[in-house]
Amino acid sequence: WFLAIGLWHPHIPMFSPKRFWDLYPREKIVLPNADPRDLEDLPKVAQDLAAFRRVEFDRIVREGKWAECVQAYLAAISFADAMIGRLL
Repeated sequence: WFLAIGLWHPHIPMFSPKRFWDLYPREKIVLPNADPRDLEDLPKVAQDLAAFRRVEFDRIVREGKWAECVQAYLAAISFADAMIGRLL
């Protein structure tokens, strides 16, 4: 059989029920190291897309929301996984 579904999690906007946020207490989150050379081996189209979204990342960091953003992403991943499990 074939089942087509569309999940927008874990992409922006990252909304998830509180119970998924609670799985990842902010004080226990290890922030990823964002290597400035990380995109060098990607095709130009991917580099251009990343550059287009760079303003968002810079603002998140500047506003002191990096840990909250990582927490939201982790919660959204878990929420998406739970919904796929529920569907199956």
